[in-house]
Amino acid sequence: MPIPTSGERQAPVSRRLLRDDVYDRMHAAIVDGTLAPGETLRDEELIAWLGVSRTPIREALLRLQEEGLVVASPNNSTKVAEVRPDGLDDAIEVAGALRRHALRSTLQSVPREQLELLSEPMAALRTAAQSGDHAAVALAAFAYLETFDRATGNPVLAETVRKMSAHMIRTLREDPHGRSVPEIHGHFEDLHGAIVERDLDGALESLQHIYRISGE
Repeated sequence: MPIPTSGERQAPVSRRLLRDDVYDRMHAAIVDGTLAPGETLRDEELIAWLGVSRTPIREALLRLQEEGLVVASPNNSTKVAEVRPDGLDDAIEVAGALRRHALRSTLQSVPREQLELLSEPMAALRTAAQSGDHAAVALAAFAYLETFDRATGNPVLAETVRKMSAHMIRTLREDPHGRSVPEIHGHFEDLHGAIVERDLDGALESLQHIYRISGE
């Protein structure tokens, strides 16, 4: 999908964290497919779309390049990286192990108000499941998990898994690995119910199904 035109221009981002805001918007656009694999990213079009100067855009592109989401060529053009399934299974295994550890170490101590924040992404996942759209369900499922990561109060976990998630989401949007929408939805309903009730065994079992990881 081409970069949105001026008619779809985003509201100018806050000056307080301009560099990070620009990065977040471009990162989200790559992950959800607004900026398509192989698409050339031109500074002028990005400036018109985001309503910012060239500097924060170039800084954001450097971060995205470090994470493998964009590729710079010798002729100074920058493109959205192609989706590559290489390493997907390893990323899923590591993310599953990290979140399993997070459940064990924090589920009983996470403040109730933090757990309540999971209601909104769970509602979004239900809406996506009703549409039957695999891509929308994948995005909603990862949004739910990232909300849980933040709720744990462990910024290292949240940042580590977030970086892996971009690769996983882009791949699973195209190939859901044989998972049906009802299956994904069902496992997340089970996970959400267990987390809200602080049922560690139930949450671990649901996470095991989501990541298809073996029990211990």
